[in-house]
Amino acid sequence: MQTCISLVAGACFVAILIAGCAESDRALRIRPNTEDDLVVVIKDGSSYSFPEQLDYEDSLWIRDDNSVRGMDSSVAMMYFCRDRPERLDYAIGAPGDLLKRRFQLRIQKSTFHWVPSGMTTSVLQDGSHIETPYVAGFARGVVRFYYPNGNLKYEGNEISGSREGKFKGYYETGEIWWAASFSDDEYVEGSAVVWDKDGNVLSIEPLEVLF
Repeated sequence: MQTCISLVAGACFVAILIAGCAESDRALRIRPNTEDDLVVVIKDGSSYSFPEQLDYEDSLWIRDDNSVRGMDSSVAMMYFCRDRPERLDYAIGAPGDLLKRRFQLRIQKSTFHWVPSGMTTSVLQDGSHIETPYVAGFARGVVRFYYPNGNLKYEGNEISGSREGKFKGYYETGEIWWAASFSDDEYVEGSAVVWDKDGNVLSIEPLEVLF
């Protein structure tokens, strides 16, 4: 079974065949938007827009129009920077598929061997976003989760996706909300402290927040 990917750029037409499904409604097509330099990818009846350039980590990244990839729950393209050795994987999640992808937009740096390296940013459906550092392909370091308004929601150390050590959570308005410890991704019983917005300690543990 095969799916046809087509790229139209002015008078140029390129057809690439990749493994997948042959039904026309599952075809992944690309068309340029010359007004604002967007490339629009059509997959399963949904549109995914990719800008020509990205301003990320104080560097300008350029879209690679030959790098489009259609996956079960997202569509992605690669971006390159002339002054940096890494590449950016810019993935847009499929509508209504949060259980599979858990993100609306994900920007992940990787080496030329496709190993994630540096900071990965995942934007969720509600506009909140998560920043996760990667070292040699593994999540390692302080992960920060932000509210849609840009304020920090929680932060803490993760090693290969497992929570480890002290985590802190914050109200959407910025005040400290809770603090708790984890070991091997498990909550350390009795370690949580919860505050109200005025800084008063509450006598409950934030189980509904932590789990």
